[in-house]
Amino acid sequence: MTDANGDSIGSIAVFTDVTQNRMLIEKLEKKAGMDSLTGLANHMAFNGARKRFDTPEHLPLSIIVCDANRLKHVNDTLGHQHGDMLLRVIAEVLEKACPKSGFVARIGGDEFIYLLSCTSPDASYALIKQIKNMLSKLENLPFVVSVALGTATKHSVEENLDDVIALADSHMYEDKKQMKEQSGG
Repeated sequence: MTDANGDSIGSIAVFTDVTQNRMLIEKLEKKAGMDSLTGLANHMAFNGARKRFDTPEHLPLSIIVCDANRLKHVNDTLGHQHGDMLLRVIAEVLEKACPKSGFVARIGGDEFIYLLSCTSPDASYALIKQIKNMLSKLENLPFVVSVALGTATKHSVEENLDDVIALADSHMYEDKKQMKEQSGG
């Protein structure tokens, strides 16, 4: 502010506390990357994580692809609320089994994926065994929880991550086929 002669006689300052706005933005960004049904990361968050994980310091990078078996049957016979429960139960087990250095997401209707930093093929197979063991111990549910799992590992920077994911997906379908053959259906 100035007087009639143009001399400065004071000033006005306006301050705004943006802390609440920043917290709200962070909360919204987190929710945007979360699957609302399971609480896991969603496909959008997975796309961000795959960029972070697809770097030399994360090699070997193992991928585990998981697909829920018989979700349509559960939805058709018991109702969608039970289908949702099935997905939440699977997500809970996958999250419990996920190593701290790993990342797990629900990337589609009944599809889940792990990104496992610095994880050998043997370690990813051991995790698959652990997941199946955890699922086999579930009790008091109105349905049987079954998943097909497949894994593949990226060993070098030259390998394309999409190709590794496709290979893990292919292995998951082999697991699904083998389970159908064993059950007679």
